[in-house]
Amino acid sequence: MGNTLQTPPQILPPQQQPQQQQRIAGEEENQEFTCEICIEPTSNADKKFTNTNRCSHPFCTDCMIKYIRVKLEDDNVGHIKCPAFNCDHTLDPLACASLVGPSLFVRWCDVLCEAAIVGFDRCYCPHRNCNALILNECGGNVKKSNCPNCRRWFCFECKRIWHAG
Repeated sequence: MGNTLQTPPQILPPQQQPQQQQRIAGEEENQEFTCEICIEPTSNADKKFTNTNRCSHPFCTDCMIKYIRVKLEDDNVGHIKCPAFNCDHTLDPLACASLVGPSLFVRWCDVLCEAAIVGFDRCYCPHRNCNALILNECGGNVKKSNCPNCRRWFCFECKRIWHAG
């Protein structure tokens, strides 16, 4: 038994491809789809949401923006699943950034960060104009703590500006 090398199929530039292949590719771009949320048929390719190489369920961008907003603002969920029935794929926040806009994307990032630090003892800096999130990554009872953001001292135990005792 020996190995045989096969030459790869020749890929022609679009202008040299058979006309039938060009027509099929063009039809896929302009093909009508029905959003699985609003059940509206849409033929505008710019209105179709795609979940970048994760799943291919058809949704219109307007419905996906609303879906993501509800998941973040009402449900406080960072790992947002595809809304298709029985689909366990999650949405890619980076791929959705331009879709949802900067303020909703920042909110999504905040929710994901909060979920990542659930197991840590944490508090927010009590100093006015700071409110940085501080984690007790070392464990144990921490009392006097220095905020890495504003560099001021506070009591980690009672979560107030530093006091004696």
